[in-house]
Amino acid sequence: QKVASLEAKLQSAMDSLAEERSRADRAEAARNEARAKVESLQKAAEEGGKGAHAAAELTAKNSKLMKEVKDLTADLTERTKQMGVMAKETSAVKAQLEAGAKKVAVAEKALSQKVEEVSALKCKLADLEHKYEEAQVETLDAQTKAESLELDLQIMTEELEQAKMELDLAQAAAASGL
Repeated sequence: QKVASLEAKLQSAMDSLAEERSRADRAEAARNEARAKVESLQKAAEEGGKGAHAAAELTAKNSKLMKEVKDLTADLTERTKQMGVMAKETSAVKAQLEAGAKKVAVAEKALSQKVEEVSALKCKLADLEHKYEEAQVETLDAQTKAESLELDLQIMTEELEQAKMELDLAQAAAASGL
């Protein structure tokens, strides 16, 4: 927006400069015309002694026009300087905008990389969670098997003790039968 504003001011200044140049050209043409008339009248005055008063008037007008041309030239010079300053300001603002755009691009790229890194970490986390769940299932399975084996072992121990008792009884019966 600032660049557009400066460019508009620059265009306005250029338009004014063109207008002032046109005025200066017209004034220069009028001065040249007056000078030609003065010279013509001076010749006429020299030849016939006539037109001395008119020549003096035209000389005064010529002086006035020359002053106007000089003033316009000074004004044009000042406006040209101002246009130069405005052009520099516009250029500086454009450079700032370009630098800002580059910084934004760099920041966007960095953000994009961070998003990719976060995405990769989320995938790793999901994978680890899946492995953890599998390990939990395996642990529960192993616990169940261990409990089942302990129960089997307990039953077998009881059966063994029962068999020993029966054997002891059978042996005692056999001994008393003898």
